[in-house]
Amino acid sequence: MKTLRYLLISSLFTLGLFSIVTYTACNKDLCKNTVCLNGGSCLDGKCTCPPGVEGVRCEKDLCEGKTCYNGGMCINGTCNCAAGFEGENCELTNKFLGTYTAFDECNTSMTYGVGIIMLGNDAPVLRITNIGNSNGYAYGSISSSGNGFTLHGETYEGYDINGSGTYNYTNGNIEVGYTIAYPNGTVGCSGVWVKQ
Repeated sequence: MKTLRYLLISSLFTLGLFSIVTYTACNKDLCKNTVCLNGGSCLDGKCTCPPGVEGVRCEKDLCEGKTCYNGGMCINGTCNCAAGFEGENCELTNKFLGTYTAFDECNTSMTYGVGIIMLGNDAPVLRITNIGNSNGYAYGSISSSGNGFTLHGETYEGYDINGSGTYNYTNGNIEVGYTIAYPNGTVGCSGVWVKQ
């Protein structure tokens, strides 16, 4: 009887000890000894990093050591350039800016000078002077791809103008097509603007 009691007590003790060990193992704080840096947080023993940070312990700031020129700012390891600049480190002047000799075909062939400057920082807008050899100007919005712009219904000399331009990476010229809406009709123009 004592042996049976001893076996029963031993079994209960072993079962109790096993339950305590299992309960403790299941409830172990996996993040207790995990240190996450740069705003990272621990989940199930692993660091979850905020945007712009990576690494096992979120130890690598993607903007650390990254230089953005001409007023550019590093966000998540990438330079966001101020208006008028581009390139991996904002080291290049925007390809559209400058003066051009325009060779346009409208009702007749025209050769004249065009100037392009940048307006605004948050939503870069181009101001194109002397479009259509008018001494007036129009505005353009740079496309999301960055290699073209759209003339979006602004007026020049009181008339509506709409069209687009595409930058040619081979020769640095801009190929354009636009329409000018006059009170008595619309004129279509196309041409090439050669950078000076």
